[in-house]
Amino acid sequence: FTCLIGHAQISIGGQPLPYIITKSLSKELFIQMPPFNLEEQLQIDALESSDLRNGYRFAYKFMGNYTPDNSGIRFTLPDGTKVWRLGIHSPKAYSLNVLFSEYHLPEGARLFLYNEEQTEILGAFSHLNNSKLGLLPIAPLLGDKIIIEYQEPAKVSFPGKLTLGEINHGYRQIRVSEPQPDQSSF
Repeated sequence: FTCLIGHAQISIGGQPLPYIITKSLSKELFIQMPPFNLEEQLQIDALESSDLRNGYRFAYKFMGNYTPDNSGIRFTLPDGTKVWRLGIHSPKAYSLNVLFSEYHLPEGARLFLYNEEQTEILGAFSHLNNSKLGLLPIAPLLGDKIIIEYQEPAKVSFPGKLTLGEINHGYRQIRVSEPQPDQSSF
């Protein structure tokens, strides 16, 4: 999964639209993930950690099928750019990350993910992220709320396809590297 993230996340930079444009519509914007039993999940993790074949689990996975046609809010800018925004809220999450199970964008379209304050922004992702598998995993953003913003220019060669298939509720920090041995014992 880590290799897939590192390879797939080509970012072309840029900034999303100001969040204030749709802040008043936040009730329609956000989907709330259902609660899950964290203690049970930690017990499962502890049992699986003794099996060397299992990796480090840091998040609880919710499956979804969220698209511009069935969720979030849509609006059109004066220049004809179509915008889709979807907020995800998973209470008490340390971080949130997502997987687009369908991802195929036309040239000129841009996808951003960010927190409500827009102090942490991932993207823009574009047609350069299209792949044979049609997937796009996105790295975690800290906090229990994220906003997905898709911008599609008025004149594109085909309409983009986006399906948010997984939402991962981070319940612990992600290991960036394996623990190192205590140097004082050498």
